[in-house]
Amino acid sequence: MEIFINKIYPFFPVIEISDNKDSLNKFPPLLLNAIFLVASRCLPQNDNKDNNNNNNQPIRERCQELFERCKLLELCENNKIALIQSFLLMSIHEEGINGSSLSKEYITRACNLCGDLGITTLSGSNGTAVQDTQHRVYKKLYYDKSILIRLFWISYACDILSASTHAREVYYNMNDVFIDDVPKEFPELIKFVELSTLLYRTLGSHYRPHKGRIIDEKLFTDIQNWNSLVDHPWLKLLYSYICMINLRCEVDPITLDPQLINSLQIQFDNVANIDPFWFKFHIVGVHSLLHVTSLLNLLGNNDENLDTNNKIKTRLEDLKEIWWLAASGLKLFGK
Repeated sequence: MEIFINKIYPFFPVIEISDNKDSLNKFPPLLLNAIFLVASRCLPQNDNKDNNNNNNQPIRERCQELFERCKLLELCENNKIALIQSFLLMSIHEEGINGSSLSKEYITRACNLCGDLGITTLSGSNGTAVQDTQHRVYKKLYYDKSILIRLFWISYACDILSASTHAREVYYNMNDVFIDDVPKEFPELIKFVELSTLLYRTLGSHYRPHKGRIIDEKLFTDIQNWNSLVDHPWLKLLYSYICMINLRCEVDPITLDPQLINSLQIQFDNVANIDPFWFKFHIVGVHSLLHVTSLLNLLGNNDENLDTNNKIKTRLEDLKEIWWLAASGLKLFGK
């Protein structure tokens, strides 16, 4: 629980945390197990092996057991807010060949429930969250407006990340959404959402089908301006990912632009030197590593690229027992 509260919670504040530790006992079993699922993947390997309760169980197996337990517990959970909270956390678990489909499914279910409860138009109501939700949740439980707003924006960010990493559609049409911004008490979530919006603009400019693409003349400048604002390893990882999927659209293997290569190299180095914890946290870290590897193969081999490539493969090697995609990518690029 300490890992979740101290490291993950600032970017995924899906629950209300009080100073009273006994308040954790009030969370539904589904939500507690979803929290344990997210935190367990981020445990150091040695800590996991030393835990007698897990019988030296590998992290991937432990996470899969927690995920299966969550799938059973969701069958008996009627509180729709608890379901949204849990689904957002469960969507981070992406394991096996069907992992991406399951992840997208849980994000979509969370987004759909946000619509069912009227959270997507919360600011269009009378502004009192209690009256807006008490008739829609299990046993008329009361929720502050702050957490409802946070749940929407977390689902928004997760949806865009999923659209990018899985090459899928985005659920929300923001023209139909009427909700307040992220509360100022959560600065990390504010930056996470802003970077997600930058990623959404990237998808709209470069990766959407041609008839739906947008011309975003300020995108490149806005991406550059963000460079000085990323002050956390998770934000740096996400920022480098956005930079790479922007820059790779301009790569021409015949006439390589030295400035473009230099820009890519900066992002390669950033990814290679980020705290390993954040590669365990979310699958976008593995995607970033695979982008680096594929682009290095395209740009050709020199001493600098070989050194970076070795660092990236070492990272993938460390992650192969945690993420199925890392093991698959390592096997693919190892041939």
